[in-house]
Amino acid sequence: MTPTRLLEIADLAHQTAVVSQNYSTGRSEISREIFQNLNGLTALVFTQNELSPELKQLIPAEELGRFYGACRYLRDEGTTLSVDKMNALYRHLGTIEEILKTAADDITSPSPQNNRSSEIRSTVEDSHMATPKLFLSHASSDKPLVQAFVNLLEGGVGVSFGSIFCSSLKGQGIRPGTDFKSSIRQSLDDATCVVALISPNFYGSPFCMCELGGVWIQAKSFLPVLVPPLEFGHLKAVLSGLQASKISEPEDLDELRDEIVSRLSINEHPTPRWNQRRDEFLKTLPDILEQLPNLTPIMRETHDKVLKELDECRLEHVKSQDQIKRLNEIIADLKKVKGSKKATAVVQKHSSDSEDFHSLVHVAKDTLIPLPSIVQEALYYRARGEDYYPKSHEHWDEVQRPIEEGQLELNAEENGVCPSNSDPRVRKAMDAIDALQEWLDSAPVEFFELYNEEFDGRDPDITLRPFWEEHLL
Repeated sequence: MTPTRLLEIADLAHQTAVVSQNYSTGRSEISREIFQNLNGLTALVFTQNELSPELKQLIPAEELGRFYGACRYLRDEGTTLSVDKMNALYRHLGTIEEILKTAADDITSPSPQNNRSSEIRSTVEDSHMATPKLFLSHASSDKPLVQAFVNLLEGGVGVSFGSIFCSSLKGQGIRPGTDFKSSIRQSLDDATCVVALISPNFYGSPFCMCELGGVWIQAKSFLPVLVPPLEFGHLKAVLSGLQASKISEPEDLDELRDEIVSRLSINEHPTPRWNQRRDEFLKTLPDILEQLPNLTPIMRETHDKVLKELDECRLEHVKSQDQIKRLNEIIADLKKVKGSKKATAVVQKHSSDSEDFHSLVHVAKDTLIPLPSIVQEALYYRARGEDYYPKSHEHWDEVQRPIEEGQLELNAEENGVCPSNSDPRVRKAMDAIDALQEWLDSAPVEFFELYNEEFDGRDPDITLRPFWEEHLL
């Protein structure tokens, strides 16, 4: 098998990876092209369910285990595709492409370090047990972004599959049967470099905060990467003041690639390949970010301002509750007293001028509501110092029932009626109206001025019908 043939298979893997990534981010419907490409790849790399002998001879022995694992995934899972499987498929296709292109380069430019022994010295499990050199700190809820970013590290930068510890991805995270916290701590201890995807979800993750503290304590080589909508001003705690890269900026990704290559001391992929993978990543990034839980970040200044306003609102609420309690006490006291002088004294004890007026009006109106309208009319004339004189037979018919019930009584001349003290409800209304009248007689000038402004120059005159229509009826 020639280097050209290896590159053709690698290009087929790359084309299939692009289609699978488009599908996994919702950019296109699943197509027959994916199935056709997978069938073609499987036929090229397998011979009777075993890796092609030609490939075994050409692929470095230390990569055979990883290559076999990726190809086996294509064979076993490629016929039943779903979003989750497509994401994993994308990573495995990238692994196949990477190894094949490296093998082609090695054949074209042989090196003493390259071992072409056909002996398979590495299995899939061995590749999983490689000590990770790059620790990817991230929020588990950002998994779609994490998958795409790891694909970029492997297929674009050149970081090997086994050199990445990422707790959210199978094969690169916590091994089955091991303690989660211990594995995280050990992997962080072993890491040469720590890359953190700083997102709103990152700040909301207790594990991310612990990992961040571990990096700070151990003074690890640390590369923070900002995820939109976060900006530099959102960096806080030990991140404050650190130079960070923006995951959405191509120039920042270029610098990040150079830093990772330098700090891990690895041979990076050729620049044209990096540029292609970087641009593909940036093209799909907006759709990936839309899949993440939406936690809007809040600046410290805004947070403090909102807390201050909340405290002020709580204080105003307490004051308003005290005011309501005080007014309810006024009303309760007014309902208990008998006589206008006592009522006025109660009001003056509790409230200001405007509150005095409205409290007395409220009490008077409450006493008038249960009474018949003809009795209310007689009370209005009483406030004027007059008796009520029915003007027709119909009006006399209306007063007859209240007279019989003791709410009204005939005057001395028996040509008119007036409210009767014998009915407790009428007597209560009379007391409330008298209390209001007495308060108005002694109200301060400032109250009358405010009242004039509010009611277009009218005075608060209880002997006039507009006052009754406005406040009492």
